[in-house]
Amino acid sequence: MENIKPINTVIYLRMIFIPFFVMFLLMDNVYARLIALLIFVTECGIDIYENHISVTSYNANTGGILSVLIDKLMISLAFICFAGMKTLSIPVWMVIPIVLNEYVTSGLKNIAASRKDNISIRTNPKSRFVPKGGIIIILTLLAVISIIENAPALSITDANKFLFEAVPYWVTLVIAGFSAASGVNCVIRNIKVLKEEKNG
Repeated sequence: MENIKPINTVIYLRMIFIPFFVMFLLMDNVYARLIALLIFVTECGIDIYENHISVTSYNANTGGILSVLIDKLMISLAFICFAGMKTLSIPVWMVIPIVLNEYVTSGLKNIAASRKDNISIRTNPKSRFVPKGGIIIILTLLAVISIIENAPALSITDANKFLFEAVPYWVTLVIAGFSAASGVNCVIRNIKVLKEEKNG
């Protein structure tokens, strides 16, 4: 029980990060992009710490739900912002499976919670680190682009421009494919469990 208080503090801190992350990410400014990168990396570090200390101390009805919601919001909002940036070549259709996958688990958990037989939804908690890694890569490129665009002595060559456009595109495409496969797999596995438990 003694770890519940620091976990709650960590969760509130992560919640405060969300609006500031989006605000700085949408600013077309080198310092803002660097701050957005710093916020997201810090959030990832806090998330790892939170997972480490939450094994025996979480209140599943409060801390656990909030933690998962914060993860989903950070990942979803980041890719939605990326899709709206002219600097990046990320089409909206790539973002859709990523965002949908973030909420598939919540939907299944809500279904399970409405049941009387205490069904446990099986998920892979490590799966969210894949999109987080992609976000860090894209944020780093955004920071580099901002630095180059604001430094007269530097210039974006055709090769660098291809790199800045291609890397975010392919990173997002890989994450979109992973998200689609993960979401379908999650639905298939857990719908089967829900049906088996109901029939049993």
